[in-house]
Parts: sequence; structure tokens; C-alpha cells
Amino acid sequence: MNDVDQQVKNLFQNRRNRFYTALFWEFVARVVGCFEIYFIGLALDINIDFIDAMIISSGSSLFANLVFFFPMQLGTREGGLAMAVMSIGLPASVGIFMGIVTRIREIVWIMIGLGWMSLVKKK
Repeated sequence: MNDVDQQVKNLFQNRRNRFYTALFWEFVARVVGCFEIYFIGLALDINIDFIDAMIISSGSSLFANLVFFFPMQLGTREGGLAMAVMSIGLPASVGIFMGIVTRIREIVWIMIGLGWMSLVKKK
């Protein structure tokens, strides 16, 4: 744990541009994750705005960080999403479905990546 703290401290003190670049890209990734929640809500014909999507994403992320020891966030993502959507007045089933859709997206991109790796490896 101290090693990670030292590395972040070193990055901030000695390579500020890289630190802020990494921070910027982390922020962009979080915003893209909020858009994913927003678009899943639109696909489910649920009336949520981007602020609601941010609340759902933040609540889910907080819950996932609290139970970090579960491999691949098994069940914790869906539970966090269920609790987060309940906090804005939606049924828990919406959060569970959002978690399943997110898992399907991950599986699709994993398959695309594995397929790409097998093509590149052959060459």
C-alpha cells in the first residue's frame, strides 16, 4: 500500500503533466460510464437524465469499492446498481438489468479483443 502511495506522490511531484493527463482520462472514462447508464435507461424507456445517471454510476462505484475483494465484482455490480437506482426512486430490477446489460457489453468486447488477438498472432 505504501508503494502505491509513494508512486502516486512521485508522479505528482516529478511528472505533473502525466499525473494530470492520467487524471483527465480517468475523468473522461467515468463520464463515458455515466453515458452508458444513461443510454441503457433510454433503451429501457426509463425517464432518467444525465444527473440521475451520474448518481447511479457513483453509487454503484462506491458499493463496488466497498466490496473490492469479490473477483470480477461478482454480484456486487448488480447489487450496487440496484441500490443506486432505488435511491432515485426506480425499482431494483432496473439496476439488476443494467448490470446484466453491462456484463453483456463486457463479454462482447472481450470476444472482439480475443478475436483480434488471434488474428494478429497469426500474422
